[in-house]
Amino acid sequence: MNLEKVFKRLWIDYTSQNPSVQKTYNIFKNEGEEVLNDHIAFRTYDEPHIE
Repeated sequence: MNLEKVFKRLWIDYTSQNPSVQKTYNIFKNEGEEVLNDHIAFRTYDEPHIE
């Protein structure tokens, strides 16, 4: 799997869990803006196996 596919899959997962993100993205695109994702944050909360 190449990097582009990884990012696309992450975006699909993220927007399916947070539909307002896709709506906001669409507003910017419809106004002619170029939207770039500049980072990805992976977070863990109180997971004992991760330091």
